[in-house]
Amino acid sequence: MSTSASTSIRCNDFENTDQLIKYYDDWAKEYDKDTQTVRGYICPKVGAKKLVEFLEQLKFGTDCRILDVGSGTGLVGEELKKLNYTNLDALEPSEKSNDVARAKGLYKKFFVELILPGKQLGILPNSYDAVISIGVFTKGNVKAEGAMDEMVRVVKPGGLICFSIREDVILDKEYGYEEKMAQLIEGKVWTLLSKSLEMYHLTGDLFKCHMFVYQVL
Repeated sequence: MSTSASTSIRCNDFENTDQLIKYYDDWAKEYDKDTQTVRGYICPKVGAKKLVEFLEQLKFGTDCRILDVGSGTGLVGEELKKLNYTNLDALEPSEKSNDVARAKGLYKKFFVELILPGKQLGILPNSYDAVISIGVFTKGNVKAEGAMDEMVRVVKPGGLICFSIREDVILDKEYGYEEKMAQLIEGKVWTLLSKSLEMYHLTGDLFKCHMFVYQVL
């Protein structure tokens, strides 16, 4: 399937998850070039640096176990590896994207699963020191309900959860991002360590994203 900067934005247009996965499967071989070279997709680098900032502050070692949710072709994994964090697992429903990531040798395990409301992942509770999820909480992709709960479930108490939410969708009631984050704070499930407005792309659409870091209680 031919992709370009103009067609790749369609990844935010799908409502059917099967269609969305197929789109990413078809795009996988060209994804890195289209997003990084053509569109200047900087969010994976920004997110990895933000997570590592807090891992270092809280004295996590570089061998801490991290789950990359919506890992795609491994762009976040590449950035974490540059920062000497290599104990990484991937959760990604697009097998073609996983094939690209496997070739990079970034992740120890791959979970080929969707993160959806009412669906428990095939991962034991308290398995990870941190979760990172970049470019996942956005229009046409993943809603808050269920997804944020599952990220909390698989992280150990005291562990970290870092994720981006594009600024053009954060207030959208359909996705429930602000409501779910507030609910988890009020329920003393997690506490907010950091919220910042960051660049998402350097070219094309110039929407920014909100970058969050929470600590699981």
